[in-house]
Formats: sequence, C-alpha cells, structure tokens
Amino acid sequence: MKLLNVSEFTSIEDATSALLSITQGFDNITYDEVIDKLNAVGDSYSSTTKDLAEGMKNVSQVLQISGNSIEQSLALLAASNDTVQDMSKASMGVRTVALRIAGI
Repeated sequence: MKLLNVSEFTSIEDATSALLSITQGFDNITYDEVIDKLNAVGDSYSSTTKDLAEGMKNVSQVLQISGNSIEQSLALLAASNDTVQDMSKASMGVRTVALRIAGI
C-alpha cells in the first residue's frame, strides 16, 4: 500500500483504516489524492504524514459536514499541531471547535 510506503505507519491495518476513514469523510476523492495531500503537508510542516492521517481520521467527517475541503482540514490540523505538538489533542480540539460552530 502506498500510504504505508510514504508514511511513518508500521502497520498496514492502521494505514488502511486511516485512509478509509478519510475517503469516507470526503466525497469524490481518490486514495491517491489523499495520500499525495497527506504526504505533501507532512513533508512541508512539523506534522508527520502518519500524524496527519490519524488526525484526519478523527475529524474528516465533521469538517466535511462543516463545509471544509480536505486541503482546509489538513491546514487546520497542521497549524493546530504546530502549536500543541500532539496530534491527538490537536485533532480533538479542531473537532470540538467545528462542532461548536455548527451548534451540535
């Protein structure tokens, strides 16, 4: 699997789970597009590709419903993680803010 090869994942199951969650969260996006976007942001910012994939697994559906694109979602996660340096906390923070803005 391509995501396993370009990321820090050590398990095919974890990489596959993250990729499936992300593609289910965003409509009309291919696996390759997701992998390319994750890898590009991971290579450019302090977040790893694995961290971004796991963060997107947590927030993709909420952010898509809120009207965010995958690019915007990755930017929110990368910026949040840059400050917090913990993708689990960063993704939950982004998710919480998106839900509060939506009034859910």
